[in-house]
Amino acid sequence: DNYVLPSQAPSAPGATTKEPATNPATSLMYNLVQMTDEYGIPFDDSDVFPFIIYNSMWKFRGQEYDVSNPTDKQEFPAVNSPDSAEVEVNGFLQNEIPTTQVNPFLVNQEYQPTLTATAGHLSMFRILCISTQYLCGFQITEDSTGKNVGYYVISSDGITFSQPAYFSTGSISLKRKTIETAAAMFAHGKDKLQELVEAVEGLEPQDNAYLSLGGGMRQDVILQFEVAGNYTIS
Repeated sequence: DNYVLPSQAPSAPGATTKEPATNPATSLMYNLVQMTDEYGIPFDDSDVFPFIIYNSMWKFRGQEYDVSNPTDKQEFPAVNSPDSAEVEVNGFLQNEIPTTQVNPFLVNQEYQPTLTATAGHLSMFRILCISTQYLCGFQITEDSTGKNVGYYVISSDGITFSQPAYFSTGSISLKRKTIETAAAMFAHGKDKLQELVEAVEGLEPQDNAYLSLGGGMRQDVILQFEVAGNYTIS
């Protein structure tokens, strides 16, 4: 999709933009702009967040590997020491063996950056996993409740889905489901307690609001933060 931001998307099919696509009517960003306009949901350039996850490998230059500091029992330089300030960030093979000290995941070339979204707006995260060794995860948790936030995945590796895929937190009404299950079992003469317990345990909600991306994978995610507050993406 050549339209990176909402302001670049055409207002109507066939309209010209700074970066015209072959068919604006099928543009992902065009569809999002039209959808938010129709439903009165705020959505502008500030609501689009590049989210580039980079698995880096760090080596402390002043602390080379030797038999007294094996890779499986590495000792880190003292905090604020000269050795802790001399860090070499390199690629996969250069630092893999035997001098790698830490493997931090960076987002947008920063360590644990702060992003600011607006509650009630449509927020879009354009996720890219850059890693040669590990998978990259994506999960949103509301700090005040510890509960995860569901979202929609609308495209993968540049291919827009015909309809969004909802990654749910698994919140279902167990009370209602329990009653329905019990009624169905009793109607068939199955009144054994153990069978009912097993049926209820099988209704345990599953939290699916989590992405696992391999190196090079891209995913576009949209959601609305209903409540203003602090959230952690992990």
